[in-house]
Amino acid sequence: MQGKRRFERWYMKYMVKSPVLFCVYLGVFFGVFLIASSVVTLEERQTYEAKINGEEIEIVCGEALELFDNRVYFYEDRNREVFSFAVKEAAYSDGVMRILLCGGQKEVSGTITVEIVSGEHTLFQRIFGKAGAA
Repeated sequence: MQGKRRFERWYMKYMVKSPVLFCVYLGVFFGVFLIASSVVTLEERQTYEAKINGEEIEIVCGEALELFDNRVYFYEDRNREVFSFAVKEAAYSDGVMRILLCGGQKEVSGTITVEIVSGEHTLFQRIFGKAGAA
């Protein structure tokens, strides 16, 4: 009972009558948020419809695509399974981007959806900046 009264007096003195401790709490948590959002990085991905033939993916596009990293993600149905492969070679000619995959190809054929990483930015840039804006 005595401990509860002591806590009540402390709470009234520092939290209700004086906003200093509240402002310190607010500042600490705001600082933690800024640091955490500056550390977390997110990939920016471009999505294209493509055809896959064995280990080669053909994307019909108007211009050459620049690969930010050496990986490509593809799927038939994103809710079932997403495949990730390293890119062995990428070439653009006549409006078609051809990507040759490293390693064995999974049981996917025909028309697929391809996601290519086109950049990277922090969570802070995503929330407060223009990163990812269309």
